[in-house]
Amino acid sequence: MLFLCKTKEKGYEQYQIFIEPKRAHLIKYDNWKEEFLLQIKDESIPVKTSIDDNNYRIWGFPFFNTTERMSQFKDNMTTLIK
Repeated sequence: MLFLCKTKEKGYEQYQIFIEPKRAHLIKYDNWKEEFLLQIKDESIPVKTSIDDNNYRIWGFPFFNTTERMSQFKDNMTTLIK
């Protein structure tokens, strides 16, 4: 898990990101798990509590693999930074 905090105009956004390293020969075998991780991202809804002005989000990234998936990982990180 990766925890990130982004400052906003009012308060900040907190992200809990699920990242799973995966060896190349297991990517295809564990495809179901990657699909689940991506569903978390697609269906996440920012939650705002009454205690503060912060948003809380849970995201899942595609499997992390330096030889086959590095560009996807970079794209997802770039999306988060924006």
